[in-house]
Amino acid sequence: MYDERRGNPFRLCFLPTQMQVGVEKYGYSPEKLLNNYRSSFLRNAYGSKKVYLPLNDGTHWYLAVVLTESKQVHLVDSAPMTDRNGNRMKVVGRMMAFLHDLFEKLYYELEKMNEAPNIRNFQLIIPDKVPIQENG
Repeated sequence: MYDERRGNPFRLCFLPTQMQVGVEKYGYSPEKLLNNYRSSFLRNAYGSKKVYLPLNDGTHWYLAVVLTESKQVHLVDSAPMTDRNGNRMKVVGRMMAFLHDLFEKLYYELEKMNEAPNIRNFQLIIPDKVPIQENG
């Protein structure tokens, strides 16, 4: 189980690159991911101020940074492409809905439901000062 006493001094949670694949390709449920990652990636999830979730659109990796205190999701992409934006936004939407359900289950297990972040309603922000890849 989670150890609240141990604390998370930096309040950061780094989720694995394979999470999106498990959810979208293999249909993993929040329960399955809790069982798989409870003692590893999700051990710092409770009370996290920032959650880092790597995403992939099939050819390119980008990063969703969930800021729980300001209720924002920053989409960091070093190779933005207007022809892929629609697909990327759909991936972000699906994964944020899944992350919401995952955190809801996690907080429920800890009997802290009233503290669970409502990630579905977070504001999506695409920062304009992200370094751009030059390799096209």
